[in-house]
Amino acid sequence: MTDDHLARRIAEAADAWLRDPQDSEIYRRLVEATLAWRARTRPTLDGLEHAGDVPDAETVTAAVQHVMTDLRRRAAQPELE
Repeated sequence: MTDDHLARRIAEAADAWLRDPQDSEIYRRLVEATLAWRARTRPTLDGLEHAGDVPDAETVTAAVQHVMTDLRRRAAQPELE
């Protein structure tokens, strides 16, 4: 995958997310594209594996989906006064 292709994926996902910011699938695509960009454009640093527990894309995706589901649930509930 070229840098141009990755940049296009990010731009398309960001544009879609701006149109529908509550869609967790669109946000997941944006996160995945951004992580792919980072992996391609940032060099791996020696010793990084010892820097701490950095979650993988699947963990981040699951966390985002969980948060979006919780936010939707809260938004659907009427506020208590």
